[in-house]
Amino acid sequence: MEISTRHVLKIYWQAVRKYRALLFFMLVTVGVATTMELLTPLYYKKFFDVLTRAGDRSLAGSGLIDIILTVLALNGIMWAAYRVGTFLNNAFQANIMSDLRQTSFDYLIQHSYDFFTNNFVGSLVQKVNMLARAFERFADRMVWNVFPLGIRIVGVTTALWFINKYVMLIILGWALAFMLFNFFFARWKLKYDIKRAEADSRTTGVLADAITNQ
Repeated sequence: MEISTRHVLKIYWQAVRKYRALLFFMLVTVGVATTMELLTPLYYKKFFDVLTRAGDRSLAGSGLIDIILTVLALNGIMWAAYRVGTFLNNAFQANIMSDLRQTSFDYLIQHSYDFFTNNFVGSLVQKVNMLARAFERFADRMVWNVFPLGIRIVGVTTALWFINKYVMLIILGWALAFMLFNFFFARWKLKYDIKRAEADSRTTGVLADAITNQ
């Protein structure tokens, strides 16, 4: 049976649903960390604005100290949020990868004796491991790249809306073009990824069975 990308994503979602609460809190921590990362440069700007515009240096001193403490607090929150998010992500991925391997084993063990005699055992084991490792890579991209990128795009475009709408439109257009290019490139590249995975499974299967037989 030919397996589509939608089918694989459905399998992943069935595994993820069991840990929805863990996923929610992980995304919250990553979102908080990304938001703090966006707010920090605004206070750097405010720091230099106060420094250059202040007429009385003694009066500006207290304002600068407040800004420095605010930046320190933002960086502290960002650091803590990233650490908590990493901890939750490790637990999230480890549990789901274990469940995916168990699901694959339960599915395989129901097959007939002829199925196992006509397929390399090494290839079957490799496919089980590849399913779990592929989820790990997919989750890393979504949690640490795509999700923060979405927050950054919203944050930057919102800030630029009040500064310069034309620059905001240019950056938003570039971001959308970049994402569309990557989407269609990934779809074009998918057939080569499938061939690579099939070759990898065959190679592992031949190697594992050859060593076992020897």
